[in-house]
Amino acid sequence: MFRVSAERDWFVFVRTVASLLLLSYVGTFSDLLTLLYIGIVTGMTVPVLYMKYEDNIKRQMELVKGQSRRFYDMIDEKVVKNMKNKIVKVKKEKKVE
Repeated sequence: MFRVSAERDWFVFVRTVASLLLLSYVGTFSDLLTLLYIGIVTGMTVPVLYMKYEDNIKRQMELVKGQSRRFYDMIDEKVVKNMKNKIVKVKKEKKVE
């Protein structure tokens, strides 16, 4: 974990901590045997359902990917580029003075 947190892989580090926190939270509501049973049933059911509805799942994932790309572009255009423009203006003003 130190290598991940110290070497600029913050996304991986945060995702690991969040998943451990979620696992801890779910573990407070049930015991290990129940979690194992749910995991085994899910592990045997999900692949069969995916094989049966693979085309529908892929189509829906493409739609979700397109919507998330549009949302990302909108946020990037409205927030990130405005912040960059303000930073560049401040730097230019400091250079002029």
